[in-house]
Amino acid sequence: MIPIAKKEDNGNCGYSRDLFESRKLKEEALAGHESTRKAILLKARHIFIRHLLNTGSATADDIRNKFEVPEGVNPNFLGSVPTPFTRGLIINRNGYVESSRPAAHARVVSVWRLINSRKAEAWLLDNPLPESEGE
Repeated sequence: MIPIAKKEDNGNCGYSRDLFESRKLKEEALAGHESTRKAILLKARHIFIRHLLNTGSATADDIRNKFEVPEGVNPNFLGSVPTPFTRGLIINRNGYVESSRPAAHARVVSVWRLINSRKAEAWLLDNPLPESEGE
């Protein structure tokens, strides 16, 4: 991982990485999560999309309140949860709020809004949990 170093007046809000490089690194991390955390991502995505179907919106806090991250797993992988839903035009970002979880120290998180419940329900049917994980 490339460290972000603060610099003066380089035209990029004072950081040494440009936006395209940052986006590339994010995409690489998301792809890594997809390959190494497939089973737990599926479970977290079920929690996420079911929450959206019930309430219409969701944040990372909503997932964390219903999903226990396995011991030894960095919870950063949860940032990959919304990805297929944003690309599938099932959800969109509807602003930002401060996290209510004390461990998150009021970090800003996205608020996701359900925009296509039919596609969300189809995703659940097309991506079932293993029998042992079913609800």
